[in-house]
Amino acid sequence: DLEASICSVETSTITYTGDGSTEATYSWGFDGATVVSGSGQGPYELSWATEGTKSITLEVSENGCTSFTESQIQIKKTPTADFSVQTQLCEGESALILYTGNANDTATFTWDFDEGTIISGDGSGPFEVAWDSFGMKTISLSVEEDGCSTDQEVQEINYNQFPSMSFEANESTCYNEDYSLTFTGSNYTDLNWSFDGANIISGSGAGPYTLSWNSSGKKFISLNASNNGCTRDTTLLVEIPEKPYTPDICLVTVDEASLKNMLIWEYDLESVSQFGIYRETNFSGEYSSVEFVEGGISNTYIDNQSSPGQQSNRYKITSLDSCGTETELSNYHKTIHLTINKGIGNTWNLIWDGYEGFPFGTYRIYRSLNNSDFELLTDIASNLTSFSDTDVTTTDVAYQIEVVSPNSCGGSERRRINQNSSSRSNIARSSNVLGATSMIPQVEIFPNPASDYLNIESSSGNFERYELLTLTGQVIQEGELTGKNQITLEGVANGVYLLRVNSTNGSTIKRIVKK
Repeated sequence: DLEASICSVETSTITYTGDGSTEATYSWGFDGATVVSGSGQGPYELSWATEGTKSITLEVSENGCTSFTESQIQIKKTPTADFSVQTQLCEGESALILYTGNANDTATFTWDFDEGTIISGDGSGPFEVAWDSFGMKTISLSVEEDGCSTDQEVQEINYNQFPSMSFEANESTCYNEDYSLTFTGSNYTDLNWSFDGANIISGSGAGPYTLSWNSSGKKFISLNASNNGCTRDTTLLVEIPEKPYTPDICLVTVDEASLKNMLIWEYDLESVSQFGIYRETNFSGEYSSVEFVEGGISNTYIDNQSSPGQQSNRYKITSLDSCGTETELSNYHKTIHLTINKGIGNTWNLIWDGYEGFPFGTYRIYRSLNNSDFELLTDIASNLTSFSDTDVTTTDVAYQIEVVSPNSCGGSERRRINQNSSSRSNIARSSNVLGATSMIPQVEIFPNPASDYLNIESSSGNFERYELLTLTGQVIQEGELTGKNQITLEGVANGVYLLRVNSTNGSTIKRIVKK
């Protein structure tokens, strides 16, 4: 007894139906089959590894008699349900599913795409499938052909969402401050950072991080975020402004329009938001803030509180960045203060406080007669601070002192200041001196000549300050006048000097002799 056909994955049971006894000799031929079970007359359970027509033969011998029989069985192909598909899928991607089994296209294919949408494909495929939701997706296939079927093939796809990229961070930080950063995105399994050479003070994973850099400029923080192989990259730009440096005053002068002191400086650092203006107080070497001015405009400042006609002033400046960091005070520059007095006959005496702040070799003396334009009168060496203009035939005369800076202030693309090359003093006019003659205090100096001290007396006005000058105008001693109005000459070399005394009613100059 034999089946006409079986599938290749099945077994066939063969039963002997003849009249031979169990004592007979049975010689079977199974055409390469594997005997699963059975012996003797059987029954036998057989299986074949290959397809096609298989011949089964039997020879039975008993009591000297022999008989022979042959039958055939058809082994049919069992279809396989193999298919290929990627195991990871990223957001927005579709899966390509390829059938790789042995069934013909006429077979019956039963697919299950776990609620996926079939974009293209039918039968054995290939298929393109997409899903509306994320997570693990199960794909299964069963195949039936010519009455033979296989076990169901199952594979899984992990459909992953891309990481969302968001941060808590600032676009800039100060050069001397730590930088804080936190990744606030979601849907990620791995994070890989690059901090552009920063020192990681603290932090790991998504953060928060505390970072610092040893230099200023543009810093690029890169992040690669992955969700099971689905990656996104992003870069954060952090601006670290340069540390402000102490600015240099180019020069100080008296502004021609406002007749006030004007400061001029140069500065190239765009990160500076303000400049601090400082003026020396009545205490030597002590400076107080006058005003903070905005950066990014012309780097000039007019001190409207100044009185160039009364005294010279020393100035220093600072710079501040957007973080409020202020530099140290700069080196000082001092304005020129010019005074004149009527000498003997047609002589006018000029005495001034020398310019301080840059090296120069010459003072230029300008003069105006009868309210005409100023013209250069003469040049004198920079170690002199007095001059006598003799034979001035008019009573309407004015003077101004000028020094030329070795460096022109301005001219570069980013310095944003007016072109200036010299510092000028206040304008001293004879009309102011002659018109105030009645106000000049009548001062008596005694003893004169003197060896140890000088006494100062006046019929009007309260004394404030004095200056002892050489005949060339160099100040060798100065101070406040209080109490007895007595000046000590200890340490002053013998010779002829000028003594300038300032009082509430004006100032006067006397010639004295130290012996």
